[in-house]
Amino acid sequence: QYLQNITSLTGSLNVADPALSSVVEALSSAQSVGVAGGGATLNDLNRQALAQQIQGIQQQIMGLANTSYNGHYIFSGTAATTEPYAADSSAASGVVYNGDSSSNSVEISQGQAMPINLPGSQLFSNAATNVFQSLQDLSNALNTNGDISGATSEVQKALSYVSTQQTFYGNAVDRLNNAQTFLTQEQLQLTSAESATLSVDMASAVTDLTQAETVQQALVQAGGKISQTN
Repeated sequence: QYLQNITSLTGSLNVADPALSSVVEALSSAQSVGVAGGGATLNDLNRQALAQQIQGIQQQIMGLANTSYNGHYIFSGTAATTEPYAADSSAASGVVYNGDSSSNSVEISQGQAMPINLPGSQLFSNAATNVFQSLQDLSNALNTNGDISGATSEVQKALSYVSTQQTFYGNAVDRLNNAQTFLTQEQLQLTSAESATLSVDMASAVTDLTQAETVQQALVQAGGKISQTN
């Protein structure tokens, strides 16, 4: 059962890790757009075109944040059947999170459970940065010729934060691989022991047991006589 758990988890983690890599790449592209948007030679139309690119990147990242595996959303915390992110024009970031802030865990060996996911509320935001807010701020700055440099710095901070959070999935895959190796070896040993037990010659085993019981009885009787001597 532990090996089956690990196989299922490995599939989910192997989907989550490249999804986050794509988020990092998209944020890197957004940062480049922000740097270009700060150029003095650009006019309003140029900056508006760049703002549309940022909106496209935000939609791309929202799609990645809604990645699912076997019908379950990976980044929605324990609310696996709820799509974590949705566009919302009334929100300051243009996006609303519908998942929860909890993580799932699964037992991978006797008494050893490990967390298998991080909720989107932790992956894409914290008290100091928010992926979707930074992109929205950059888009607004480009549209209004506002503080483009400051907004680009926000995107850079979000990029660094997501890159740090991504290490959870890489470490989790390594831990599962190690556990799988150990359990596979243990399974082989148990299978070997089971095979040796089932292949015993029952007639010989019964004879050996009878002889052992006879010897034991003789020893008990001898011990009783010895205890009576002075």
